[in-house]
Amino acid sequence: MIKIGIIAEYTATYEPHVVTSRAIEHSSEELGLAVSYEWISTVDVKEAFFDVYDGLWVAPGSPYKSMDKALWAIREGPIAITGSDAEGEVRVVEYPEHPLFFATLFVPQMLSQPNKPHLLVTAFLRAVSRV
Repeated sequence: MIKIGIIAEYTATYEPHVVTSRAIEHSSEELGLAVSYEWISTVDVKEAFFDVYDGLWVAPGSPYKSMDKALWAIREGPIAITGSDAEGEVRVVEYPEHPLFFATLFVPQMLSQPNKPHLLVTAFLRAVSRV
């Protein structure tokens, strides 16, 4: 079983959150993988998450309850900031020890459909499962 942690303040009425869960399900079905996922509030972010979960997904939808903890996970965890804008806002990050890690400012899960999952979501699950 592959375990994914989704970091955000889950809101059932916020479409990007609803489709994030569905996109993971679409891709897991496509790959034939058993995948579990859970939504984690930013106030609960811990360094141990990098050992507990096979993959972490920071979902859209701020304001986060703890922007400090969300940014800590990026700045102090095993993730390297490799690009920022003129104001210092993080734009590009890397997780060098992981087979696939990407960050985007767009929401690819919005385009995922049953029998046609989004390629980035499928690639994420494939990488964390090492299929």
